[in-house]
Amino acid sequence: MPHVKIPPTSPAAPCRIIVRASTDFLLRGLAEGIITFDNLRRAIFINAVVLANVAHLNRSATQAWRYAGEADIPPDCERRPINTHSLAVSLGVSAETARRHVNRLVAEGLCVKSPAGVIVPTAVLLSERIRRSDEVHWRSFLRMIGDLRKIGFDFKAMASQAAFRPDLIVEPGWALTGNEALPKRLVARIVLVFYLQAIVGASIPFRSDWLACAVFAAIMSANSEKITQDPRAAWQYAYADTPPPDELRHGISISEAAHRL
Repeated sequence: MPHVKIPPTSPAAPCRIIVRASTDFLLRGLAEGIITFDNLRRAIFINAVVLANVAHLNRSATQAWRYAGEADIPPDCERRPINTHSLAVSLGVSAETARRHVNRLVAEGLCVKSPAGVIVPTAVLLSERIRRSDEVHWRSFLRMIGDLRKIGFDFKAMASQAAFRPDLIVEPGWALTGNEALPKRLVARIVLVFYLQAIVGASIPFRSDWLACAVFAAIMSANSEKITQDPRAAWQYAYADTPPPDELRHGISISEAAHRL
């Protein structure tokens, strides 16, 4: 089975493999968001608030691992409120659109509003439907890792050129002990950054229509499904300069695209 060895400055990163795997992962996440919150826009808004409330935790090694395990949910006092303007900017929508959605979430008891902004409280995040959804996302993440391993993806090679966030604080004397719980919540926070950046960024060509972007992604995913699952084909069409020819793309019906979401 092929493996890729990537020098830190190599232009030959297997970007198409990564895009195909992460697109499938994103689509599963969006589909789960629709199931949990009834529609895509609602799911994106509430998750954007969740992320804004706890994003600061991942800037500190100590804080990131203090609230890393499944049982280590941050209390409300650790959640930083986000105001409507900042939420609108982060999602690329108008302030009025953000205000309308936030007010609806507050009225439904999913958010709590204060003069400083809004948070999604711990009590909501511990509800049965959110806990079930969290587990679905975790299994989906493991599936993505497993799919990449199955086709021979070399994680160590990619790690060698990974960049650390410049605002990450590693406190003096901090170190992992080896006894840490499975970092489900730490991974979930990092994954949430990916979800939101991916859907907001990719929707720009669609005039910030998140649903249109998701449908387009579902079509692309279906087109390359056979390539994604075949190790030989996956590596043959792994790089920026090796796009799959149209004859290898699997067509998809409208109903199939809808089913993927």
